[in-house]
Amino acid sequence: MAQVAAEELLKHGYKMSEEEILQFLESNQGRKEIERTLEALNELGIHSIPKFVVEGHTVIDGAAHWRHHVEVFREIERRGSIRGGPVFGKLLGVSEDIVAQGSHERVLKAA
Repeated sequence: MAQVAAEELLKHGYKMSEEEILQFLESNQGRKEIERTLEALNELGIHSIPKFVVEGHTVIDGAAHWRHHVEVFREIERRGSIRGGPVFGKLLGVSEDIVAQGSHERVLKAA
């Protein structure tokens, strides 16, 4: 598993050896951040995944009909602005630079 994790991290520009990954997993490093995040999830009433948290306070169940997702994003579109931000990024100590990069990959198709 550590080998797979190391390979996946490398694909995204992060170099960690299998040994470093195992040392991290066996340590308490990041424990406070995870506990704060679990508390925030509990406060939002999230006890299962998938859930989508939009603007730090609107929770949509992953099994919700697609119309619910559209309604939430249409409301943001009507407003013209986003309220709140990446709550879990802050709780987990993720830097603003990393958040700005996003976690999804864009695939450009040839015209």
